[in-house]
Amino acid sequence: MDENKVSYTEQIKTLRARRAEGNLKAMQERSKQQSHAQKTILAVIDKEAKTVPEIAEATGMSTEAVFWWITAMRKYNKVMDDKKQGEYLAYRKK
Repeated sequence: MDENKVSYTEQIKTLRARRAEGNLKAMQERSKQQSHAQKTILAVIDKEAKTVPEIAEATGMSTEAVFWWITAMRKYNKVMDDKKQGEYLAYRKK
């Protein structure tokens, strides 16, 4: 019976190690994608202020995703508000 417990314990350790490795890879990939999204948006608004729909069109991202990223980047002082263009506020790189 003790052998079964050891075997079971070792199996659990192995599964946890595999899960942790998979989570690490997933987190690294997610971080890479997030960095790419931010850089893409910042490149679009580097020289000229643009609205969320304009950024979405230029990047191929959804307006919801662009709005989310703009909000996050405003919080961390990477993006700032510019003047209003029509019904939309424009944003530019800080």
